[in-house]
Amino acid sequence: FFSLCFDPPKMSVMSTESIERPPAGRTLACVLMAMNVFMTVGIVIANKTLFTMYNFYFAPTLLLTLHQATCSLGAHISDSSRNKSEANKAPAVFIAAIVLTRTASNALANLSLKFNTVGTYQLLKMLNIPFVFVGEWIFLNQPLKVSIAITLTVLCVGVGIATIGDISFSIAGTIFGCTSPVAAAANALLVKHVQSAYKLKGNELLKSITPWIVLTQIGLIFVTDDIAQLPHWLETETTGILVLALSCLLAWGLEWSYVSVVDCTSAMTMQVLGHVKTVWII
Repeated sequence: FFSLCFDPPKMSVMSTESIERPPAGRTLACVLMAMNVFMTVGIVIANKTLFTMYNFYFAPTLLLTLHQATCSLGAHISDSSRNKSEANKAPAVFIAAIVLTRTASNALANLSLKFNTVGTYQLLKMLNIPFVFVGEWIFLNQPLKVSIAITLTVLCVGVGIATIGDISFSIAGTIFGCTSPVAAAANALLVKHVQSAYKLKGNELLKSITPWIVLTQIGLIFVTDDIAQLPHWLETETTGILVLALSCLLAWGLEWSYVSVVDCTSAMTMQVLGHVKTVWII
């Protein structure tokens, strides 16, 4: 983080992925990373509040659908690009892969948060780093550097020690917590590849993927969520509705800052930034 802000090299200290185009300004990169931290901390607290204080039973599918619908609406309203065909330059196979991995990652992450403590949820999310590290080597032909591996190991161990007071495991929570990082790592690698190869910015990419995520989730709502209880919940949880609306707004900011950080830095830098968010949340 500090290397990027104060001494931006051609290759990020925390990344094994070469920057193929000039990085964004140091100030912009710092602002985007700070925004991502703020949005992540906020949405974790908002979602956990929905689950524990307002008995929001409609996760992961309905919550994810509402989040992505808000992202899609926000991206279409906020996108100032005049080249409306820009978002169509990426092949459909890559858009589909991003949609599938993002949907799986978000759904599994919500389930992990629902069945785990916040500390366990963040601890299992650290698996993103080794998955991305190996993924860059296998799929992006990046060399495995011992110095970077040692640095990342120290980070993972340190955050693991810091979270030990808030750790508890269950079978369901462990399964969801371990599978979510696989999908998240694949998504980060795909997003970086598409942004680098096809020059897609934050809202342009969100406009391409979020409508499809919403469509893929709508049919699953009635299968995975107890939707019959939704009218009663809406009638009795007025404050909960406000928390839900806040969660949706934070989701849009989180998605936009996520793709923007990956675009101006790298997939691995995004994963290392996750450690900052872990410390803040805990």
